[in-house]
Amino acid sequence: MRLRLPTLLLTLLALADPLRAETLVVALSSERIAIASNFTGAELALFGSIERDAATISRSGSYDVVITVRGPRGSVVVREKQAWGPLWLNLDQRKYIAIPAFIAVLSNRSLELIASPELREKLHIGVSTLVPPQGEKGRAFDAEEPDFRAALIRLRRSQKLFDDNDKAVSFFGNNLFR
Repeated sequence: MRLRLPTLLLTLLALADPLRAETLVVALSSERIAIASNFTGAELALFGSIERDAATISRSGSYDVVITVRGPRGSVVVREKQAWGPLWLNLDQRKYIAIPAFIAVLSNRSLELIASPELREKLHIGVSTLVPPQGEKGRAFDAEEPDFRAALIRLRRSQKLFDDNDKAVSFFGNNLFR
C-alpha cells in the first residue's frame, strides 16, 4: 500500500495540465536615448498588453499596473542645519548609500487602493520603500533616522526627482495599457 500511494500521486501530477498564468508583454517607444553634453531629458512611452490563455478564468474587475523607474544608485548625505548663536551650522547628518538618483512610480490608480501597506513594503512599491532606513554608524537604534529619511524624500520630491503619479497609466480596452 505504501508503494502505490506515491505512484498514484506521480501519475496524477503527470496527467495534470501545467499551471498557466496571464502574460505581460511590454515595449518602449524608444530603445536608446543618446545622452550628450546638452541633454535635458527625454520622454519615453511604455506600452503593453496583458494576454490571457485559454485556461485563465475571466476577471470580474479591471487590472492594476504599477511601473517603477529608477535612476542609478549612489550615496547621499543629508545634513540638518541648526542655529548656533548667530550662525547656522550643519550639526547633524546621516549618510545614505545605494539611493536612486531618480524614482518615478507610475500607476493607474492610487497605490493605497492597489495594495496593502504590508504588500507594498514587501514588493518595494512606492518611493518610500525604495529609500530604505539606514542608521548612523555605531548606533544600534537611531531614533532620528526617520526624520532624515523623510527630509531626503521631501527634498528629492521638491527637485522633481522622486514622484508618485497615480494617473500616469491608462488602459485602452481591458488589456492594453500605456
